[in-house]
Amino acid sequence: LTRTEIETQVLAALAFASEQDASAVDLGADFESLGLDSVGRVELLARVEDAFETHVPPDDAIHLSCGRDVVRYLARRLT
Repeated sequence: LTRTEIETQVLAALAFASEQDASAVDLGADFESLGLDSVGRVELLARVEDAFETHVPPDDAIHLSCGRDVVRYLARRLT
């Protein structure tokens, strides 16, 4: 997987979880500013896990606060 492919999938998951158009979502915006509460974050991570066929342990997920964090995390784990 390339970083661009990871970014595209994470952006799509963020757009879905925040109920926004992908073009309106900034990967650098923190989850709270995108309107994601704890349920939205769980939904986001579930979509990411499904898309990449991986598991994000809770101890790792707690440190992810924006889409860019998720991209970096996945890039380290999957490449």
